[in-house]
Amino acid sequence: MITARFLAIARCSLLSAVILFAQPAAGEFGFPGDVSLRLDDSSNRARREQYRFRFKPEFSFNEQWSVHAFVATGAAFPSAYNTFGGRDDINVRWFFGRWAAGNNKVEFGVIPPYKGRVSSTGLSDEGWIRGVRGVVAIGDDRLELVAGDLSDLRASNALSEPFDLNFFELEYSGRINEFLTYELGGERMLDENYVRTELRLTTRRDIAWSVELVHGFKSDSTKSVFSVLAPFNLESGELEWFTYYAYVPREFGERAVLTEDFLSFGNALGILFEYRWSGLERIKWFAEFETGEVRDRGKIGLEIGFGG
Repeated sequence: MITARFLAIARCSLLSAVILFAQPAAGEFGFPGDVSLRLDDSSNRARREQYRFRFKPEFSFNEQWSVHAFVATGAAFPSAYNTFGGRDDINVRWFFGRWAAGNNKVEFGVIPPYKGRVSSTGLSDEGWIRGVRGVVAIGDDRLELVAGDLSDLRASNALSEPFDLNFFELEYSGRINEFLTYELGGERMLDENYVRTELRLTTRRDIAWSVELVHGFKSDSTKSVFSVLAPFNLESGELEWFTYYAYVPREFGERAVLTEDFLSFGNALGILFEYRWSGLERIKWFAEFETGEVRDRGKIGLEIGFGG
């Protein structure tokens, strides 16, 4: 375990390092975010009216160095929604520095759990990892290494000590041809070792078909996901349709709950529609429906973006 004093020094050093090594520049602020309202109706619990606030301030010193944060509602790693009438949680979930040169980058601090696009078997984009990520471009391919801490899943403790080096990820992302891409990686998290693979086919009409598998060695169980993502350009706006089937054995454990598109244990099917009207592009309407062995669930709502 790393002492609290060392962690305090490390936090102060995060911003100092970015400022020290950045070239003098006027700098540029960004402050994108969104507010979301939704109705969540599930067969295994009472209906909930919920809200979400997300804010991602960033400051770029130049083309290479920048510092980023993520402030959001929600109490736990996989979700940033609060329920009306419940606790009004809001916490800082990320605070990190980034060095980037082309497709190579290093991130350090309390970092996002993903390097770019979030896959169905990847960790939730509203979660965090306390540590460092390095991404190296090898032609059109990418090699990613992450090391850090992922143990306390409460958002209020995302920036808190103690620190335990218990998370490792090594992933290779490659392109077979114009349409086929793949990912192959290994993880050490939640006291278990995993291997993950994804094969994705994207057509000329930008319809993406993917198959993803994650195997846990201690539990000797495999999570499998098959999904289709299809965008439609309509006269009135843009519609995106996403449907996915997942099978998650119960013995697979907590790793399943922390993923981006967790439905439920057992067999489950999810369908998501998102629509942006061309006259109000900052507003996104969405409807999501799930059915499976454990529960049926429906979510409808809207998201309003701000900043930029």
